[in-house]
Amino acid sequence: MRPNSLFAAALIAGSAAVVPLATATLHAQEQSNENEAQKLAAARIVQGSIDAVRARNFERWLSFYSPDKVVIINDMMIDGRAQLRQVYEPVFKMNLPMMEILESGWTGERIYVLQREFHPSGREVETYAEYEVRGDKIVAVYGRH
Repeated sequence: MRPNSLFAAALIAGSAAVVPLATATLHAQEQSNENEAQKLAAARIVQGSIDAVRARNFERWLSFYSPDKVVIINDMMIDGRAQLRQVYEPVFKMNLPMMEILESGWTGERIYVLQREFHPSGREVETYAEYEVRGDKIVAVYGRH
């Protein structure tokens, strides 16, 4: 956490004209800290799903997703856990080589992950996905190959 120089200046100066600015700045800092905490919690959910993939634990992976979750990959929509199971459980059973995370970060409200994966045909593909997290579940993933 970075110290806020405006708030520090207000404390040192102690003038009535500066204190309201310091209060507003402190409130903004508290909101920023809350946003950072939410981002960290969301990142942990996405990381947990990635760890489940690496452990080849399909049921654990599925537990990170909302029951009515939507995945959109290359314009294909997968709606809900039943369809997730149908599409992805066979992929887990293929025992493909592990994916490699190339980059990750934030795009405003979503976590993005750029990774190298291994297609069932044996070729390597780069994939990009944005994860939308609400509470403790992934509610949507928008991706492309």
